[in-house]
Formats: sequence, structure tokens, C-alpha cells
Amino acid sequence: GVQAQLDAGWFDELGVSTLWLSPVYPVPDGTYPTLQNHQMAAYHGYWPSDWKSLEPRFGSWQDVEALREGLQSRGMELVLDMVFNHSEFDHPLRESHPHWFHPDRSIEDWSDPVEVVTGQVHGLPDLDQREPEVAEFLTEATLLWLEKTGASAIRVDAVRHIHPEFIRDLMASVSEQHPGKV
Repeated sequence: GVQAQLDAGWFDELGVSTLWLSPVYPVPDGTYPTLQNHQMAAYHGYWPSDWKSLEPRFGSWQDVEALREGLQSRGMELVLDMVFNHSEFDHPLRESHPHWFHPDRSIEDWSDPVEVVTGQVHGLPDLDQREPEVAEFLTEATLLWLEKTGASAIRVDAVRHIHPEFIRDLMASVSEQHPGKV
């Protein structure tokens, strides 16, 4: 849909110079109960199943390349939304790499800076970015997406809930690999 609107000139008519895409990772199908026992669905892209793959409903990597070329030919920028704080509820990494996650506990005191970073938002498994393997994995995913899409910037979802050291180190890695994109 984005490529079709780009080709149709719709964004040009609106005077758009930058597109900001919500996460385009694969997400689980269906709904899941939250800790508050409400049903929630992952259609929005913010419950990643795979940080290094494209959601098939959005097309293929060839479609991403076509979008990249289309934006570049029009002098337009792309911003990607990235999710580093949490995963989908039943992510296989919880079994294979349990040390990648903070203990299962909800945030009770939203003014406690430790709890806000180490607690679960809406019951979603909370990644521990201080774990070197997690930081490396998320950094690799970010660099992959920047390379594939040509994005000029990223927007970090739930940044308040992420260890600041990870953000600092991520910025350094991105700056080293893609100067001017921090």
C-alpha cells in the first residue's frame, strides 16, 4: 500500500518528505490475555516474533528495496519504529534463552526508575538489554534494517523502559556503521 501511494503521487500531493513506518516485523496471530485479563492482539507490530525478518503481509525484501529506491528517487526520508523492550507473549527465546529476559513481574510503581526498566509493560516478556547477547542481537537487527531500508532514522518504542546504557551503545554502533543516522 505504501509503495502504491508513493507511485500514485499521493504523498507528493500532501507535501510529505518523511515516512514513519510502525514496526514491520512478523507478529503472532490471534489474541492473548493480559495480566489485567483483557484480550489484546498483536496486529500493530509492537510484539515482535522476529526482529530480523519482514512481516510477510507487508511484502518481500524486494518490495522493501523498491520502496527504498522510490523514496530515494523522490528525495524522501524513512523513519522506522524499532521495538527493543519486549517480545510477543510466547516467544521461543523465553525457553531457549531465559537469561535474556527480566523476571516476570508487572510494573507496580511507574515512578520507580528501576521497576520501569525491569518490569513488564502489559505483561509482555521484558528483554534485559544489559545482557550482552541481547544487546548484540538487537544491535545487529537495527543495523540490518538500516542497511535493507536505507532509513535515515529510527524511533525507539518504549524508550522509557529500556536500559539507557543500551541506547547509548546502540547509538555508537549505528553512528559507526551509518554516519549521520543517529
